[in-house]
Amino acid sequence: APSGDYSEYNKVHLAIIPYQWGTSTIDTSASPIVSDGIVPTAYAVGWTSLLSEFIEPRKMLSAYEEWELPTLIYFDFDIGLRVNRTFNFATVMTDVQNKLIWYFDKNNRNFNEEIDFRDIYEFIMDPEEVAPEDNFDNISGVRNLIFRDIDVLNATIQAYGSSTYPRYAEETISGDNVLRTIEIGHDQFPALSIASTNITQEF
Repeated sequence: APSGDYSEYNKVHLAIIPYQWGTSTIDTSASPIVSDGIVPTAYAVGWTSLLSEFIEPRKMLSAYEEWELPTLIYFDFDIGLRVNRTFNFATVMTDVQNKLIWYFDKNNRNFNEEIDFRDIYEFIMDPEEVAPEDNFDNISGVRNLIFRDIDVLNATIQAYGSSTYPRYAEETISGDNVLRTIEIGHDQFPALSIASTNITQEF
């Protein structure tokens, strides 16, 4: 164990994001901080038993697993949007919003990621990035898309170089987090609070 703690020898800490939250996988409760957020509360014993059976023939002989509940880190955004004259602002805004939701879909994100507004901008504007049931056709009506602020709602972002997460992954202008990459921890998974995200019309 890197920490030198003998109790951690051969122990593998596992955090899982299920395809569907619920009593058959990971039970949740409503977040006390994020209005449209949840908090994982307990693994279903049957589910972890099934996962352990899958892991057993694939792990080292003396290793054993300890199940850790994932921590959802909720992001929100302040976005300025200007649309082309032939497009309706509301329809373009809806597609921008839906594509932001798709970016944060559990199928597209990972633990221990770095959240960077430049990556999100490229994802939103890329016509090849589509969902199985949505092509986001009205994204072509975007004239300007400006990320004015990025915030983490349910955790404190630590200073660059800190040993805890989430943290700024690089130093930039003090107090201007829109320019900073935010790195999350090994048991932390990025999520979106669409209720706290603002998309305003630019003229």
